[in-house]
Amino acid sequence: MKTVDFTQHLLNVQSELFRFAFKLTADREEANDLLQETSLKALDNEDKYTPDTNFKGWMYTIMRNIFINNYRKTVRDQTFVDQTDNLFHLNFSQESGFDSTEGAYDLKEIHRVVNALPKDYRVPFAMYVSGFKYREIAEKLDVSRNSIREVMHMLEINGLLDCRQGSGNYIRCEPQEYMVQFMNMVMALHKIEYTEVYDIRMGYETVALRLAIKNATEEEIEQLHQILIKMDKVEDPKESGRLDMEFHNKLIAASHNRLIVLYSSMIAELMNRFISDFRVRIMADPRQAEALRRAHWNIYDSLVAKDFVAGSFAMQRHFDIVGEKLEYLQKQLDN
Repeated sequence: MKTVDFTQHLLNVQSELFRFAFKLTADREEANDLLQETSLKALDNEDKYTPDTNFKGWMYTIMRNIFINNYRKTVRDQTFVDQTDNLFHLNFSQESGFDSTEGAYDLKEIHRVVNALPKDYRVPFAMYVSGFKYREIAEKLDVSRNSIREVMHMLEINGLLDCRQGSGNYIRCEPQEYMVQFMNMVMALHKIEYTEVYDIRMGYETVALRLAIKNATEEEIEQLHQILIKMDKVEDPKESGRLDMEFHNKLIAASHNRLIVLYSSMIAELMNRFISDFRVRIMADPRQAEALRRAHWNIYDSLVAKDFVAGSFAMQRHFDIVGEKLEYLQKQLDN
């Protein structure tokens, strides 16, 4: 490819490269630095590019490699540089599927997860997601392969890896299931009752209401309104239970606090494992169902009026009704 054509190709992909760089770094200044470094690297290796192959994919790969090498420095690992004479692995064909940022790995998410790991796990995992095999990791760190396997096994237990026999290991970065399993184990070891878990829910959902009064959009408030209208018309306890869960999930989401949303999801799953049709049992009691219906409407009205005092009272009434049923079910389990 002639230099003038190569330069024009490079100019044509600058905006897309910047978006990819910003996705990796989440910082405009760092993204500009990464874009500049990538462009210089490409110009220095113009002769390594194979004409009529995926130029954009080639550029994405150069940027990805630079980002990985910079990342290794941040975790105080060695900077491993590709020593291939012709950078052959950068030359993807048009059929490679690496045609957009969607085809690239979300390294920013990996970066965040890896930095949260203990050092003994962080370095091997960083090398693994960068493409190193168990043998190579063991050699670089001067440890046995069994030690690396044990680390990867712990990461699988923690919900960060999905190890499939005959297929390989896949990065999940979804530790929520592990958190639920861990909480179940802790509850069993310390004999924690589910009523205690519910006490936590009362605390964070009240906070969620306070935040929703401040942060909820008109669309979110209207969604809550429509759920309540459906609840008034439904007679089936199972459907009422589903709508009740949807109402509380929407309310918590309207807080716009991601940590509350995460813990709500985790505790909700714990409660569901305790008794799968817990909400249905409550809704099957006409007296309790009517009391909950009024409590839900009062919570909604307080949200519209931005009245946290009234909302707290309505929320407490709701919790009193549910808590009474929960204590009854807990006693049944204990006996």
